[in-house]
Amino acid sequence: MKFPPPPSSDPTRSALDWPRETGLGRELAGEIRAEVLRRRRRNRGITAAACAVLVSVLGWQYVVPHAPATPAVLASGRITAPERQILPDGSVVELKRGAAIVVEFSS
Repeated sequence: MKFPPPPSSDPTRSALDWPRETGLGRELAGEIRAEVLRRRRRNRGITAAACAVLVSVLGWQYVVPHAPATPAVLASGRITAPERQILPDGSVVELKRGAAIVVEFSS
């Protein structure tokens, strides 16, 4: 519904006086009530969709089997420390077992 514009601004009058003066107070209240109901319905729909997604995610976590966490065991059964090597220029490098390094110098 298209409502007429409020009368010109008069500092002694409230902006809410125009619906009563034009006789549109009940229609305006009905439009406001209808808008409130539309928003409530929309918010309920959004809430229902969010709940459905949450239930789906939680259900998926419950249904899908997870592999049990197993502690990592070294093949040799012992932990080896990194090997330290001193390079020809005096710098020190630490390498894990089986790692290699190539040293190249240039001018």
